Amino acid sequence: MLRQDLLDVFCDPHTRQPYIEQNKNLVSKDLGSTYPIINGIPVFLKEGDVTGDNKKYQQFYDKVGFFTGAVFWFFCRLFRLDLISKRQDLLSDLHIGSGDKVLETSIGAGANIPALNQRAQYVGVDISMGMLRACQKYSLLNPYDLQLVQANAEYLPFKDHSFDVVFHFGGINFFNDKARAINEMIRVAKPGAKILIGDETQKHVDSIYKKMPLVKRYYQEAQPVVIPRDLIPANMSNIKVEYKWNNSMYILTFNKPI
Repeated sequence: MLRQDLLDVFCDPHTRQPYIEQNKNLVSKDLGSTYPIINGIPVFLKEGDVTGDNKKYQQFYDKVGFFTGAVFWFFCRLFRLDLISKRQDLLSDLHIGSGDKVLETSIGAGANIPALNQRAQYVGVDISMGMLRACQKYSLLNPYDLQLVQANAEYLPFKDHSFDVVFHFGGINFFNDKARAINEMIRVAKPGAKILIGDETQKHVDSIYKKMPLVKRYYQEAQPVVIPRDLIPANMSNIKVEYKWNNSMYILTFNKPI
C-alpha cells in the first residue's frame, strides 16, 4: 500500500486528475482512469503510450535491465567507496537536504541513490520495467526511502510543484521529445527547486559505447549527443553547463524561479 504522502503527489499524466488507491490500483477520483500497482510499482503506461525511440529503448533496457543492475551492484559492493565518490562528484550540485522530496527520471538500476542524502525521500521513474525490477531488487541491499514508478518522462504522473529537487542522468538523448521531458521536470519541481540534467558526451559515446558489443548498435543508431541547453526556458535562473571526467560527462543545472 502506498503511503498517503506519496499518493498525494500522484495524478493522471494526461488529465492531471488526482488518485485514490483501490485494490492494488490507482483510480482517478472522477473514475475516468485506472492504473495498476504491480509488485509495489505504480504503472502509468497503457497500450500504445510508448512509441518511436521511447519504445525502441524501452525494449532494449528491458532486455539488459537485470544484467545492468547485477553488474553495477556487484561492483558497488566490491568498490563501494570509489563508485559512490564518483557519483557524488557528478551530482554534487544537487545539495539535497534531509527530508527533501526528490524525483529522478530514468532512474535505471538506481546507481545514483546510494551517492545521495540517505535522509531524503526519493521517487524514481523509468519507462523500462526491466530496469525498475533490477533497481527494486538491488536497492534492498540498502533500504532507502525509495518509491519506483513506471512512466514516460515526457508525461510525468505527478502534480505541479511536488518535488524539492528533480534530476535526470543518462537517457535523455534517447527520448522522443526532449523539450517536453524537460518542461515536465520543471512543472513538477517546486518554485526555487534545483534541476539537473546530465549525460555522456559524444566523446564518451564514440570512445566507449559504440565499441561495446552488447550496446553498440543502439548507440550507432542514436542521434548525436546535443547538450539540451537551448531547450531550457529563458525564465529559468542560474543556468550552468559544466563537464566532468575529462569531458566525458556534461552536467546542466538550473533553478526553477521562485
